[in-house]
Amino acid sequence: NAPATALPSGPRAPAMSLSLHLRAPSIPLPRMSSVELASLGPDLHMSLLEEVREHVRLVSARAAFTEAEARKRAASLLCAGALSGFLGFCFAFAIGIVREQTAGKRDVNGRLFESGRGYFPATVSEMVHNQSEPSGKVFFAFCFVGAIMIFFSWYPTRLQNVYIGDDAQIFGVSWVTIRQFIPAPGMMMLSIITVVPPAQATILDEFCICLHLIGAAMLFVGYFVCEAHALGWGPFAGWLEKGKLRDTPTSIRQRKLCLTGIGLF
Repeated sequence: NAPATALPSGPRAPAMSLSLHLRAPSIPLPRMSSVELASLGPDLHMSLLEEVREHVRLVSARAAFTEAEARKRAASLLCAGALSGFLGFCFAFAIGIVREQTAGKRDVNGRLFESGRGYFPATVSEMVHNQSEPSGKVFFAFCFVGAIMIFFSWYPTRLQNVYIGDDAQIFGVSWVTIRQFIPAPGMMMLSIITVVPPAQATILDEFCICLHLIGAAMLFVGYFVCEAHALGWGPFAGWLEKGKLRDTPTSIRQRKLCLTGIGLF
């Protein structure tokens, strides 16, 4: 709401003044009436229009570049984070197998078990419960770094094949928000809050076990439900308005097939 400023006199003064304002967006453009614009003459009037068109074109190009750069960054962080989490599970499992084949076949006295078989944890969570051991260190490092990258990618709002708008809601919360703040934080909880083997757990350890299971549910079930809703898979068929998800039919079929495999597993 700055007051209108008068343009300086001279044949090139209006064009130079407008150019100065365009190069410094913090300075407000002068407000001129239609009579004042008409008095500039046709040549100067056309010069002003050309500069305005060029400025709009540059702003549009910069906005498109910024949007494309944000999408590329989101996709890169999402891919790196998912790969890091996958490697965390794989390395922890590999270390567990090596341990079972070596030191795991002997009891506390160093004698071989009569069965000839070592103890192998029933779950990955039990395998990595001690963060002072190699499997626990590797699992925590890869999974926590992966969760951080996935969270800060903001892929639910950046990628067109995931973003479904804020109109789709459940209990007043958009599905996009749920997808952003449920799976990735659940992965952080899963890697930080470790469990204790049930045979050794105390009443206080049960709290950590419950929180660990909540984190696992947030990661696996949370992602599954959000992806199923976005694709209209299974019980979520027809929940989302057609055309909200921008993806190719082939890609949608492949993603539904992966969800079916996860559901059966």
